[in-house]
Amino acid sequence: MISTNALANNGVQATISDGKFQNTEIEYKTELSSIWSFTKAYLTDDRESAVPDFPIPVIPVTRDALLNLDHDAVIRLGHPSLLLKIDGEFVLLDPVFSERAFAVEWLGPQRFHDTPISIDELPFIKTVIISHDHYDHLDKAAIKKLAAFLR
Repeated sequence: MISTNALANNGVQATISDGKFQNTEIEYKTELSSIWSFTKAYLTDDRESAVPDFPIPVIPVTRDALLNLDHDAVIRLGHPSLLLKIDGEFVLLDPVFSERAFAVEWLGPQRFHDTPISIDELPFIKTVIISHDHYDHLDKAAIKKLAAFLR
């Protein structure tokens, strides 16, 4: 737990209400009654495209290449997934390997590019860390498959 004193000592202003941090910049309306206005805005508002209009360059990586790294490293696998090599061990953060990360596999935002390595090619993973339970940070199918790769 991060205390508000620790945040303030580092120049971070924090607002707390009912024991929870509050975003003072934007008020998010997450009640069910707001779903129509949210959906309408999503479908009709004029905004910049969230999808790149050019191919994202991806450099494939292999298990052998990862195992042969002789230094600590961070390998970006795509939003939000990172593979860390720390002291010869591998840590996977927010693994998403599916084409779409959503409650149903055929809906939701699509990947911008393939992952540079498949789950089957990964080396043994010491730890999987999931930062939070949003669909774009928690690929349920990947978690189930990754269970076989954990030591």
